[in-house]
Amino acid sequence: MGEKPTIHISYVHHPPRYLYGYETAIEWQKYWPIKIYGNLINHHLRIWDYLSSQRADYFIANSEETKRRIQKFYRRNSTVIYPPVSIPQKLVNPLTDQLNNYFLTVSRLARAKHVDVLIQAANQAQFNLKIVGTGRDEKYLQSIAGPTVEFLGNLSDEELTKIYQNAKAFLFASVDEEFGIAPVEAMGWGLPVIAYRGGGIPEYVIDGENGFLFDRLDKSLLVKKVNELTSLSEKKYLEMRKQARKTAERFSKEKFRRKILNFINLKVKIQKAKVKNTSQN
Repeated sequence: MGEKPTIHISYVHHPPRYLYGYETAIEWQKYWPIKIYGNLINHHLRIWDYLSSQRADYFIANSEETKRRIQKFYRRNSTVIYPPVSIPQKLVNPLTDQLNNYFLTVSRLARAKHVDVLIQAANQAQFNLKIVGTGRDEKYLQSIAGPTVEFLGNLSDEELTKIYQNAKAFLFASVDEEFGIAPVEAMGWGLPVIAYRGGGIPEYVIDGENGFLFDRLDKSLLVKKVNELTSLSEKKYLEMRKQARKTAERFSKEKFRRKILNFINLKVKIQKAKVKNTSQN
């Protein structure tokens, strides 16, 4: 008896960023000797990565942005199934129109996240910014932070819940984010998101509906969007919070599980049909 055919399904969050010119946590390309050596090595790694990608029967992408990258680098089609995001089943406090007094970001403190732009905007406009997370750039970011910026480090789930519940909005400035779990998690708490318009973020942050988007990594543009949010009427702000929560509910674990299983079952049926036709011929 022959072995049963195996279906190889690859769920891709992103092709390796360092191989294809996307921002990474370490700015290794600023050192010329390392850049020259790295580019030589990366050439061979890209060939290996491409050849490896051809072994998969089917690709699933975590966003439309990732789907475009799979097509660009691997010349393969893919199906978008958004990843599951952990959000509260029910908000402890109902959504209110109260404008709380601080903005929030939850992030690794690494170069590609551009937390420095958030800090510069807070320094310029003197709004309160709470930063949750740690990372290699923490000391540098602390050195440029003004008195309205607070670093909270890593928090327990209970502490983070309280921080989410009392924030005004969530700020995000990552450039090459393929999907972006953190903004969706914030939306799950009813927080509007003010984010850089890049990567997969515009697939769910709709400017003026559940948050705001800015087009360049410029502190003044971010401040402008912060001012737009704070100038909303109580009614408009409450509606934006409700839309944010509604958006987050699109990415539930249950929906992800159903779509993944449907995809697998469909491909298994196709594979069985192919095997049957081959054996009959």
